[in-house]
Amino acid sequence: MAVSAILAAILFSVKRARLVPATEAATVTAVARSHDQGLVEEGWLENVGVEPECAYEVKGLPGITSVVAWVMPNEATHFSLFFQVDGKSTIYMTTRFPQFVIKTANRGDEHFFPGAPNVKLQTFPTSSAMELWQHHLTAVNLFRTTLRVEPLNQSAMFSDVVHRGIGDQVSHIHSIPLWWIRIPYWIVTRRSRYHNRAVTPD
Repeated sequence: MAVSAILAAILFSVKRARLVPATEAATVTAVARSHDQGLVEEGWLENVGVEPECAYEVKGLPGITSVVAWVMPNEATHFSLFFQVDGKSTIYMTTRFPQFVIKTANRGDEHFFPGAPNVKLQTFPTSSAMELWQHHLTAVNLFRTTLRVEPLNQSAMFSDVVHRGIGDQVSHIHSIPLWWIRIPYWIVTRRSRYHNRAVTPD
């Protein structure tokens, strides 16, 4: 019960997390860091059609220090890197459709907590942004052709997308009966159940 209480408190604090835009110089430094760490090959993002949007300082997300985001100008798709205090990084890709969001990441613990009902989350064990991008595109194209829907036009800043996503997830978790008791069970079971599995249309 003590573990559940601690994790519930952390979950509550996450809802108040904020992304604070960094300076232009900090954005340039963050982009360079992504190249230096081998996370993204220089020139690759330009080839797939995304452009640097902004770097952010992260407030209120345990273990996360900063994030740098790229955006596809004519489509609601973001590519982002979250830098952690342990020196590691998490890669995220998101594409927003009118009724749902496809999210792809390279960390299985993204599944620890249930996501908002409209989020289609998939994670894969890779440190290659290019490999993860292929997984993301496969899902996006599958939903496009199966459901005959197109992504939204890009209209929201990355920080707004993150804030809305966190709020929707926490609100959904809080709507689940006895959610605070379920937390240890979720953490033990959900990663192995959903990691390394592609999302498909319902």
